[in-house]
Amino acid sequence: MIYTSSFKQSGKDPNAVAICRGVPVWFKNRRIYDPLRPSREMLALKGAAFDAAYQALLARLDPRLVARELGDGAVLLCWESDPALCHRTAVADWLRAAGYDVAEVA
Repeated sequence: MIYTSSFKQSGKDPNAVAICRGVPVWFKNRRIYDPLRPSREMLALKGAAFDAAYQALLARLDPRLVARELGDGAVLLCWESDPALCHRTAVADWLRAAGYDVAEVA
């Protein structure tokens, strides 16, 4: 199982993995997974343009490799409290489509 959450909710989790461009100061020297981080250029995009760019990023990756590198129990973190407003939901859907169990931390 792979999980998704926010820094506020799960930033102290020992399995926390940042998948966003910037991280909180207190998260420094913790695990960051670069392949799932949006580029600086992508961050300038809004709405559907960002979604399309992020989907293109995911299309270039192998979900089996990503899941293996993240490891069972990884908690993928981003800033947004609401998962509906965050790219971590796109990652979760992408991994689910490849057959992996992914859940938002409640």
